[in-house]
Amino acid sequence: MQILFLNKIYLYYTIFFTIFYFYIQPSCTAQQIPVSIKGFAEYVDIGMIDSLPKEVFFERGMAWLKANGFKVKSSSIIKDLHEWKIIIKGKTETYQAFVKDKEMKIGRFSYVLSIHAKDGKYKCIINSIQYDSNYIPDLIDKDISEVQPFEDKKYVEGGFLEVWRFMQANVHKDMQKLLGSLKIQMLGLNK
Repeated sequence: MQILFLNKIYLYYTIFFTIFYFYIQPSCTAQQIPVSIKGFAEYVDIGMIDSLPKEVFFERGMAWLKANGFKVKSSSIIKDLHEWKIIIKGKTETYQAFVKDKEMKIGRFSYVLSIHAKDGKYKCIINSIQYDSNYIPDLIDKDISEVQPFEDKKYVEGGFLEVWRFMQANVHKDMQKLLGSLKIQMLGLNK
């Protein structure tokens, strides 16, 4: 009986956390982007329901990926005795911003999204979030967590540091939305 009560408390906490953290949280600065031990941007979400086997989490993850337009190849799936994983690559939308009073495309980011399913819990990791466009060549392969990504002074003086901050805020918001929507699917809250 106590385990059922604790599962309900966890479920309510998860709903509150999802709504507050992923949809209400204010805009982002470089310091708010979560960073791994290695110093690169990394978003992690863990969800638990003790009674669910890894197969259910795996199927829910696959359904979410397909519903969100991700293409899952068989080579992206790893199954062993204790854990099933899906590892895919994704891209953000191409962002646009005003630079010197002129609206222009400023780029997009690629990332790696992995879903790990075990009996009773899942974990989603989004990392390798790097600039992936030719719009600002000096940024190619720069990690979104970098505070000062420009080596050339002309970009800093040209207002591109503000553009970088704008992209950081948008990537942060997009990653939070991905994790929030996945959490709803994985915990079966989308009914």
